[in-house]
Amino acid sequence: MKANYKALLALLLVLLLSLSACDKPQVNGGQGGTDVQQDAPKLLQFWDGEGYGVINTEGKVIVRGYDYDSAQIWSNAAGEQVAVMQREPKMSETETDQWGNPQAESTRFTFFDAWGNEISSVNLDVPGDAEFTYYDGDISTGRFLVHADGEAGYKIFGFDGTLLVERQMRTAPDGYSPDYVAGYANMMQNGQLLWVNYDAHNADWSKWSSHADVYKLDGTPVTLAQDYASIWLASDGVTGKTMPYLWTEYGGASGSRLTDLLAADGSVLVDGISQNHAITDGLIYCQRGFERGLMDFHGNWIYQESVFTELDD
Repeated sequence: MKANYKALLALLLVLLLSLSACDKPQVNGGQGGTDVQQDAPKLLQFWDGEGYGVINTEGKVIVRGYDYDSAQIWSNAAGEQVAVMQREPKMSETETDQWGNPQAESTRFTFFDAWGNEISSVNLDVPGDAEFTYYDGDISTGRFLVHADGEAGYKIFGFDGTLLVERQMRTAPDGYSPDYVAGYANMMQNGQLLWVNYDAHNADWSKWSSHADVYKLDGTPVTLAQDYASIWLASDGVTGKTMPYLWTEYGGASGSRLTDLLAADGSVLVDGISQNHAITDGLIYCQRGFERGLMDFHGNWIYQESVFTELDD
């Protein structure tokens, strides 16, 4: 009886452990979620005579598109595949852009998981070129930008299609000028901020300007330390992985171009960098003024030398 009692206790313990495991949250097994699952099939982008597409390693073609941007694989900062995106513009039969090419009158974006299950879909019933951008693994934080070449404005939409921003571009140094047109516009984000970089010029290209408009993810405008001409995401110089830090560019004295390194929230970490910048894990190699070397993100030199120092000295 004593041995049977111990066996009964052991069996009860096994049952309790099994029940507790059932209460643990489970990873979404391809039913429309964006969680990364270890046993999910891998995704491959391909090109054939019909255009671009994405196929998984189980042999299922997830999407097809006419160009690279119409059938894309999205991954997080760790390189894990998160979703497949299909972009389907509906081209106008009458409206053209400044180059005479047919203009998209609306664009539908559809997102799928690695099994081909639909995650989300949104139709932007707005004319112009539409693009999608997000940061890291949660595509629901992504935003859509719509802009037509030659137009002086753009719109930003949330992941559910809600209009967040509608803005005229600052097409001249002193603001908006009707005789300027924008040659391009693109959008990036780092999970906290999003920004639109664009160039604009007058009719004969004798004058042009570059600008970057910055917003929170809900579309609230953000003012940074400088009126930066362009902003882009930083990459780790050792691993090559995308980081939430921002590189910026602006005009300095005597026509020089300077760069600031910003934190993810837009605050300045290191300013006035002139060239030769690279970062990793809280360290930056840069040149500032007549000094160059390795600095931490608080602006303290770890190693420095004069730019006039020769390697053979």
